[in-house]
Amino acid sequence: MTTNLVSPVMRILMPGVIGRTADACGSKRNEIQFAISNAVPALLVAFNNVAVVGGSVALFASILQQSGNTSGQAAFSGEE
Repeated sequence: MTTNLVSPVMRILMPGVIGRTADACGSKRNEIQFAISNAVPALLVAFNNVAVVGGSVALFASILQQSGNTSGQAAFSGEE
């Protein structure tokens, strides 16, 4: 069974996040919508690749690393 994750993610981002992002960037709403609609599938593929190679621990560690939160990573992996 194939699951389409792009549509639910885009529904979450529409219209509020797109509008706020456009305002913050000083760009047109349709430009930001185009950029995000192309970025979401790429990000989902990247998350999938990390999860397939290293499992859920690697995916979680990657997310924490990008957010700058390393305390959660240590707690999740059992390291101190």
